[in-house]
Amino acid sequence: MGQWAGPSASWVLKGNMPWWLRGLAAAGALVLFALSAGAEAAGAVAWYATLGAAAGLWSGPRSYVLAESTAGRYGAVLFMTVWLVLWTVSTAWLGGRLPVVLWGGRDVIEVRPGELHVRRRFQRKGVRVAVEDLRGVYLLAGRGGLMARTPDGGVQISSLGTGEERAALAGTLRGVLGLPAQAMWRPALPAGFTSERGPEGVTVVRPGEGLQEAWLIESGTVTVREGPAGSAPGVTFVGNAAELTAVPDDDDGDDFTCQLVLLGEDTHEPGRGRYVLLSSRNDPTGPRELGLWLATNAHIPFDDQIGE
Repeated sequence: MGQWAGPSASWVLKGNMPWWLRGLAAAGALVLFALSAGAEAAGAVAWYATLGAAAGLWSGPRSYVLAESTAGRYGAVLFMTVWLVLWTVSTAWLGGRLPVVLWGGRDVIEVRPGELHVRRRFQRKGVRVAVEDLRGVYLLAGRGGLMARTPDGGVQISSLGTGEERAALAGTLRGVLGLPAQAMWRPALPAGFTSERGPEGVTVVRPGEGLQEAWLIESGTVTVREGPAGSAPGVTFVGNAAELTAVPDDDDGDDFTCQLVLLGEDTHEPGRGRYVLLSSRNDPTGPRELGLWLATNAHIPFDDQIGE
């Protein structure tokens, strides 16, 4: 739980896109904006002319009236209404993105008495987290976004700056707020998972409704049973240890798949000693807390290879 009673302190993280690349992105965004605005303007002219012709107010320039009959004209008006809504939303979104592309992102992270506050450039609504609710700060896999751990889950502080800058700020925030070196993770089953006591003290975990899969939790062993729908599940994998890993999704290493892997023996494929229990993109919170839950309830070793 964080603590802070001193004066306000602030730090800044900025987007690190090179200017030449930012210029290319801005040019592309400008072209898309012009195309979207042009499509919106053309749709408005066609909508106005066709609606007037359908209502009998004028015959309208023939090239602008999209149907001869009144019913056809009203149908054309309906189509153009949908067209206008879609292109108006597109134009507004692109217009809102242009300043971000041209000037880049900028996050101001402030620690105030009783509050962690993040102000983002070009966004009215920032992030506010009560200091007493902070359980720690951590980085996503591969030194990704900087996150705050709260009782309700993870809250993104910033994804700007370099991985080294975010890691340095994470250490600074821990020191300023009196937070532990590692976030206070709790052993927990993910949302949608259920557990119940089975015979002879075995705990039965079901990963989700409708799945023909169950995990039998005993001291020192996790047994995975699964099978096709409508049949009794059979033993698929028997494990006695778990590990948390992060696998890059692409060559750039910008995104990772965080996996909780059960180590043991596959009963269907001899020699296959790994079974993925749970995976998530970038944020290891879910797989990590499930690994801690298994370590607590099954009494098996849990190796967290992602770290913070």
